[in-house]
Amino acid sequence: MKLGRMLITVLLVALLSSVASAVTLVEYSVDGVIHTPPPEYVSATTVAPGLTALDLTRGPGIRAMSLTNGFSADGWHVSRTRDDALTVGAYFQLGFKLDDGVSASLSTLDFALRRSATHAPMNIEVQVSLDGFKTEGMVVATLNYFGRTSGSAPAVDPLANDPYYYMNHDLPGRPNAVDSVGDPIPTIDLTQVAALQNLPGGTEVTVRIYAWGNDRTTETNTLALGRMIGPSIGGTVTTLQ
Repeated sequence: MKLGRMLITVLLVALLSSVASAVTLVEYSVDGVIHTPPPEYVSATTVAPGLTALDLTRGPGIRAMSLTNGFSADGWHVSRTRDDALTVGAYFQLGFKLDDGVSASLSTLDFALRRSATHAPMNIEVQVSLDGFKTEGMVVATLNYFGRTSGSAPAVDPLANDPYYYMNHDLPGRPNAVDSVGDPIPTIDLTQVAALQNLPGGTEVTVRIYAWGNDRTTETNTLALGRMIGPSIGGTVTTLQ
């Protein structure tokens, strides 16, 4: 009798939900993004079943800037502090909405960056919201990024010994060709953020990558997502039957 009950339980679990497996929930390839005019948004190129992707967009506090195979912006001179960036809306935004009957848990966020100059935005804060930022977002990562295309590259590439050297040190002369990737940022681990696990159907997940510079950031200094490599969110999806 006990064995029969166990079999029934297993069958019920199998009927109620599919096996969750790690997948790319949403990804935005910027390979092929045109130079002129700069696009106002980029649609997701990969979307897991059961999700509807939001477009990759810019906040109102920055301006669209041309960059082949990248999603760029200037106008960061208005955002010289974290408070400035949050007040004026100096951010890149992406995300997705879960269909009804689907549950998801977030595990990773990956993106690459490209800066144009010494004083281009170098301070980054990643926030996630489950209500479209009607209330304050959850801070899931803070970091610096000091790679830049301006200046001459050092004779000895420090990335050979430290692949993320540009996260802590000024690194001029980053590759500027249209087919060279930006600088990948270390993967942001979302598995420890309890609020981003077991999200129910109908939930909208909005990610903002805020950035700001300093009092020497000028109007034409740029920060871009890419080149080539666009942002992606990884996790697991469970579909209720």
